[in-house]
Amino acid sequence: LSPVCLGSLRRAASINAEYMGTLVSVFVLILIVISSCGFIIQTMPQYKYPMYVGPTRESVPPIFEYIEIVSMTLFGIEYFTRLVAASCCSYEVLKMSPEYFNVLTCCCKSSWMEPLKKVGNWFFRPMNLVDFLAILPFYLKVMTNRPGIFDLGYLRILRLARVFRVFKVGKFSEGLSLYYAVLKASSSAFKLLLFFSCLTAVVFGSLLYELEHGVYEPADGKWYRPDISGSGMQISPFYSIPQCFWWCFATMSTVGYGDLAPTSTVGKVVTILCMHVGILAFAMPITIIGSNFSRMYDMKLKLMMEKAAEADQGGMFLEKHIQRLDGIMERIGKINMEVKNNVRELEIFTQRLHKERPEIMKALEDTSRTMMDDVSDDKLCQEGKCEKESEQKMKREGQ
Repeated sequence: LSPVCLGSLRRAASINAEYMGTLVSVFVLILIVISSCGFIIQTMPQYKYPMYVGPTRESVPPIFEYIEIVSMTLFGIEYFTRLVAASCCSYEVLKMSPEYFNVLTCCCKSSWMEPLKKVGNWFFRPMNLVDFLAILPFYLKVMTNRPGIFDLGYLRILRLARVFRVFKVGKFSEGLSLYYAVLKASSSAFKLLLFFSCLTAVVFGSLLYELEHGVYEPADGKWYRPDISGSGMQISPFYSIPQCFWWCFATMSTVGYGDLAPTSTVGKVVTILCMHVGILAFAMPITIIGSNFSRMYDMKLKLMMEKAAEADQGGMFLEKHIQRLDGIMERIGKINMEVKNNVRELEIFTQRLHKERPEIMKALEDTSRTMMDDVSDDKLCQEGKCEKESEQKMKREGQ
């Protein structure tokens, strides 16, 4: 096959592989949605004991069990297929470095252990661990056949994390890569935000605890503080500094749920200070994150415009050459038609000449035969002369 044909076959195979990969991803995504909806809906009161009566208190309607069995079976097949395929793929396809090792692959340094190293590194990727934990409860229950031993049903909620695979399909992958780039570029801002949040929580949480924890009552073992009117006493929710942290984070972020609130005048003043400090502490790092997002987004738009311009130039260049090739093919077709017409006319002339003037045809045939004989004689003479010269040369060399 020519290089052009091989290139076309490679492009066709790549397109087919990409198309099949998209279909598989969409199918798995639909399965994830169905399985997750089944897991969520079966927690509704009408599908649980005592409104639904089954063999046991943990029983659910059969339809949810069928969804669980089918989805977990297909999830298991998909997971173990990718696990086995990881050992056969190259590092470029797996997007991992050959020098990378983890706890499971630290001993896989020989060349014959490369497949085990790839599988181990692939297994410890975050999303692959989520996939493993999502199917683990079902298969533990199947292997033990005793649901009470491994009651890990809460791990099934991790299956919802598999929904993030939707970002691998279509145009959403570009948005995901943009968010990842922004978060990576803003890591210092996140560290600054975490530092200020913890520092503010410790300072204002300690202050509010000292102002609002109240008086301990040995009779019932609880702390009491004055109520909002100041005429009575109520149980204080600020009985420890860690409990005050929740109030501090809700106040700094200006959410203010209202479940925890100070009643003393000094406590309210501290709350106002905490609000303003929280606004400043959150505003500065968030501004950095926003500017990084704007910068990354502008860079992405510029890159997309450059790619579009290159594609347009490439398309115009290709279209120009296609037009030139079309003109050449058209001229070649005209020349071919002219040659066929001339050959047909020559055949008709030869037939008429043979029929009307046979003596001329005979003379032409004799002349042609004589010319062919002369050419053959000249060729034989030339070959004989070459042989004589080679013999004479050999004799001279022998002497």
